[in-house]
Amino acid sequence: NGVYQMDVDRSLLLGTVVEELSMGEESVVEDVAPDASGVVVFDPVPSTVTFHDTATGAAVELGPSALANALPGGRWFALDLDTGRATTGGANGADVSTDLQALGGDEWTVWSMTHSRDRVVALLRGAGPEEGAVDRSMVLVFDVDTAEVVQDIRPPDGVTHTAALPFVDDGVLLADYQYRWTVVDAAGGVVDGPRVHGTGQEVAAVDHEGGRYVTADWNGDLHVVDPARDVVVDLPGPASFAMDVAFAGGDRLVSRHVDGSTYLWDVPAGRQVGRLWRSPPVG
Repeated sequence: NGVYQMDVDRSLLLGTVVEELSMGEESVVEDVAPDASGVVVFDPVPSTVTFHDTATGAAVELGPSALANALPGGRWFALDLDTGRATTGGANGADVSTDLQALGGDEWTVWSMTHSRDRVVALLRGAGPEEGAVDRSMVLVFDVDTAEVVQDIRPPDGVTHTAALPFVDDGVLLADYQYRWTVVDAAGGVVDGPRVHGTGQEVAAVDHEGGRYVTADWNGDLHVVDPARDVVVDLPGPASFAMDVAFAGGDRLVSRHVDGSTYLWDVPAGRQVGRLWRSPPVG
């Protein structure tokens, strides 16, 4: 197995390997820094999460139960609910760690963790305190320099968050079990939504330069939302739901679907430009 940093010519859709990181046969890549300066790898035997600095080759073990993000500049952020600590650091720098007081001694699971610039947004899920109670959720926003919680978002009664992503202007994009999407500001106030886009799934991506986000539904359709202008562009997709979506610069989107297809989209034209490649179907 290996991790490859690629220089891509978008017009020709060709790639050239410029760096390779060798791994074990059972190793799993959990995250890659946007500038490819670091990679988080999970090794199942023995259970270990490790950050690899691609420039120096240095490796830092983050613990067997940590969930980590690889940050730009050869840095990392790790959340370990077993130890109740959040830690940020780099292969060549001092670590900074804080206790997670927000957990309150309850049992939680990290559902997702996403970083953008100086923030990490973590969605935590847990069972209710009473037997048979519905799931609970909370969203913690961390400062990547201090590992401190700078925002603690708790949903209203009867609502469980199923997705949380950093949005522009220190906002957070949230989804719930009713597939409603909402944008909240740094103080937790609602600035857009809730909006319902199609049916099902909590797959989304954020355009931090353009202030937009895109969601995918079970029908394979994509929905691009510009909250500031109250504009929604619906992109009819293939009959295969999207597992991943991403903005590819400007008004282009890329989506990867469960049938193994990866598509390129033109948002203003509201259409699919073409299929980039096809891998074996998932499952």
